[in-house]
This record gives sequence, structure tokens and C-alpha cells, in this order.
Amino acid sequence: MSDNRKYFFQVPNSSDMTRKNYIVFALLCCKFLLSAQDPHFSQFYNTQTFSNPAFIGAYEGSLRGSVIYRSQWASVLDNKAFRTMGGSFDSRFPVSKDDLMALGANVMNDQSGPSNFNIFRAHLGGCYQKKLGGEKKRYSSGRKDQYVNIGFQAGVGQHRLDQNLWFSNQFNSSTGQVDLNAPSGEPSINGSTSTYLDVNAGMLWYALLGNNKSVHIGGSLLHANAPVLYYRADKNYFEYLKWRWVAQAGCELPFSPSMSILPSFIYNVQGASGMIVGGANLRYNNRDWREVAIRMGAWMRIANQVDKGRAADALILNVTLETEKLNFGLSYDINVSSLLPTTNYRGAFEFSLTYIQPQERRGKQVICPHF
Repeated sequence: MSDNRKYFFQVPNSSDMTRKNYIVFALLCCKFLLSAQDPHFSQFYNTQTFSNPAFIGAYEGSLRGSVIYRSQWASVLDNKAFRTMGGSFDSRFPVSKDDLMALGANVMNDQSGPSNFNIFRAHLGGCYQKKLGGEKKRYSSGRKDQYVNIGFQAGVGQHRLDQNLWFSNQFNSSTGQVDLNAPSGEPSINGSTSTYLDVNAGMLWYALLGNNKSVHIGGSLLHANAPVLYYRADKNYFEYLKWRWVAQAGCELPFSPSMSILPSFIYNVQGASGMIVGGANLRYNNRDWREVAIRMGAWMRIANQVDKGRAADALILNVTLETEKLNFGLSYDINVSSLLPTTNYRGAFEFSLTYIQPQERRGKQVICPHF
């Protein structure tokens, strides 16, 4: 926000403040000092269209729908935990002998705990999938193809802040208590921003090199129009939704006909903030045409800290069950940041559910990598 750092509170210097109060306060400080930064999902491999529109239509099947739910800091904030929910839908169709077109939609809502800071966004998008080489037939059963995808999204967003906060002016150091009736000395910014236009664009290249063997590289620019968010009618308090650059890459390497490893990473940069998540999933499938597979893996998230440089933030453990039409994903963030003494390793929980409608004719299934 323009001129906003002056009224976002700081942690009082008082030995009477309990450890739990400190962490609640620190979490709120971090959230609001980075209020222009985007929410994120640990299961980025199950929510690709939220980070790169070039992933619209990048799956095996005729249509796809997915939902994801994230709850963070429930161990500290109880029923005031940070909660993020998302949903997406996409479908594709041929536009030439070798190329395809895909259309999709995303919806995301983020609620930031006791502060009641809310972010809502909805996008419509499309992706053109150009075949570069490989098998002569688009629907070949062989897995030696290359595609480049170019995706675009446009949508709307809105931020809301119901200022359910206390500030350093309201902290009484002699009693170690907060007096909510004391003047905060800060302007009120309760209410919603005006609805803003939000534009994203991205590219993805992938190559299929054989059964359970592939490689992909992608990049995107989110909030390409850098929208301005006004929190008050007098327009004295606002923030720019900064560009968010995303780079991602990964591959699948088989150990055997039924076992493979999928290492990958995603790197986000938005303003002064940066975050990288890297790791790998181990995938086992039963090699049946009605394939059932299970993935298990571990990931490390490294991020810029408010008070210091880049450091480990969380160790992420996950498991995903794949069936013919449904994928169930579970993950848990084990906190390893400077908040560890209070969180006792507890961080965030995520659950995702993805439905993929198979091609009606098995022999005409479009082949895509396992991301």
C-alpha cells in the first residue's frame, strides 16, 4: 500500500507478552507487511493453472475439475486459522490435425485469520497447444511427442479488510494488556477495494520421451497489468498488486515399468519476496488400463523472511492417490521457520480432489506427462 507501512503495527517490547500472543502478533505482522503478496498452495503440482495458464488443458482426458482446501496455523489460531480455497475447470478440443485448444476457469478465496483480510479472484482463460514434433498422429499410443503451450487468463479480483486488529498504541506496557478502547492513532480502512482487472500469461514446453519418461519447463507472469487496489474512497491508502514471476520445471524418470520418480520445483518472485519449493514424488502404478497409482514425496519450501534473508520455511510431506477418474491429494507443512518454538512444527494442511473425464475412445487419448 502507498504510505501503509507507517500504520501497520509492530510487536510491543514487553516481557509480559505471552509466547502465544507473540506468535499471533508476528503472524499478523508478516501477513500485512506482505499484504500485496499472493496466497499459495503447497500442492502446486495439483493446482498448476493457478500459477501458469499454460497448464490449462495439460492432462490426459476430455475435461477436468478440481478443488483444493488449505488451513494454516490452526495450531496457534484455533478457529481463526488462515484458510484458502480454490476451484478450477478446464476442457480441450482439437483445432487442427496436430494442435489443440483448451478453455478453463479458476476461482480462489483466501481468508487471513483474526485480521479478516480477504482476497477473492476469478479468472477465465485459454491455452493453445502446438505440437512441435514426435509421433505423426496426435492420438498415438507412443509417448514421444513435444508440445509448446501458450496460455492467457483474464479475470477480476477484490480485497477486503475488516480491521479487527490492535496496534502498538493500544498496548499498555505497565499492565501487559491490550486496551481495545484506547485510540489506535491509525486511520480506519474497513471495507472492500473496488473490483479490479487481473491478467496472467504463461508458456509451457514438455516432451514425452517414452513410457513414464518426460520433461517439462514453464514460466508465467501473473498480474501483468499491475492493478491498483484502493482501500478507501479518498484513495489515500492503496497498494499495487505487483507482478508475480513464476518459473517451474520437472521430469519423470522410471526405475521400472511400474515405478518412477518425479522431481520438480517452482520458483515465485513478487516484489521483494521470493519463494522456491523443490522436491520429488515417488510414483507406483499397477500397469492396468484402468490405472491406479499412488504418489508419495517430500518437498522443502525456502522463502524470504521479514527480518532476515532467505531461509527454510517448511518441510512438506504429501501423498496422492490416482484412480481412473479421481485423484485425492493430502499434504502437511511441517514448520521449520523461526516460528518453530511456538508452532512446535505444526503448519498447514491441504486436501485436493481432482476429477478427470477419460476420453470416450481409449485409443484416442491425448498423451501428457505426469506433473
